[in-house]
Amino acid sequence: MNLFACLLLICSFIGHGQGLAKQPKPCSIARFCGEKLYYDLYLHGLPVANAFLRLDGRDTLRIQAAIDTKSFASLIFRIHNIYETMMDASRERPIRFNKLIQQRNISQNLQITYDHRANQATTRDGTSWEILTGTQNLFSMLYQLRCLEYAPDDTVVYNLDVESQPWRAVGTIQTGNGINIAGIEAKRRIEFKFYSVGIPGQRAWKTDLLTNRITKGGNLTILLGSSPDNIPLLIRFGEGNNCVEMRFTKQLQGGRW
Repeated sequence: MNLFACLLLICSFIGHGQGLAKQPKPCSIARFCGEKLYYDLYLHGLPVANAFLRLDGRDTLRIQAAIDTKSFASLIFRIHNIYETMMDASRERPIRFNKLIQQRNISQNLQITYDHRANQATTRDGTSWEILTGTQNLFSMLYQLRCLEYAPDDTVVYNLDVESQPWRAVGTIQTGNGINIAGIEAKRRIEFKFYSVGIPGQRAWKTDLLTNRITKGGNLTILLGSSPDNIPLLIRFGEGNNCVEMRFTKQLQGGRW
């Protein structure tokens, strides 16, 4: 399950709390190069898939994520999804996004190229659309969140491209002791709400399960561990019994994967 891809969206921010949120401070995500984070993916409280995130590169950074259903879950709903975000290391913005999806109900090989000067995104087959200034995607946003210093009640704002749909993600931050979800204790909790910018158009293609779920609205909750690693210990999409959770299991540094 593409739990990673479930992180984007937002409705027009005009007249909706303007001035309340601060833009993220510049940071260097390159300090996480060589790191690989492992997760168990939970659906309806059951561990149904394995997932990982890793970052490598120098002038061009690469964020790679993958999700594979566990053997018993594959009998019901097989998922083998790979996501790759290439970023300009100097500006830390996505320049290309690749996605290979193999689910029971969809196979997809998508590539999107971003031209931030022209505020345009284009797929390999020539489909293009306008993007917002400073656009990120779910994966680049997740790593940038790990670079920030937080104070209680801080707010962060990201412009996101969710496969041709522009969204604005607004996150409210809680810090301190006593933060606990699903038995996972953390130092910081970020609650994101997603707002569409304008009226989202219809995609020219069918997308994967979690990306599709996000663009229908929902919440994103992230628990971050202590500094300096600021590891995402929990990534939860949605609420209640239908939520999808990624729960951190281990971190590896260096080596070949």
